[in-house]
Amino acid sequence: MSERADSGSYSVGPTPHVKSNPEMSGIGLAMAALLAVLLLPLLPFIVVIWGFGKLLGRGA
Repeated sequence: MSERADSGSYSVGPTPHVKSNPEMSGIGLAMAALLAVLLLPLLPFIVVIWGFGKLLGRGA
């Protein structure tokens, strides 16, 4: 077996240059914002359930 000087990734061809994709980043941010807006009305219920769990000693 031959010894390699570098311990990088092993690939047959050259690794492609990775660049950012602003369109996909924008879509991801829009989805995260939509999810936050949809889950925001559930926040009071989550806090109440968490509070009851703390009072009953079942919370972390």
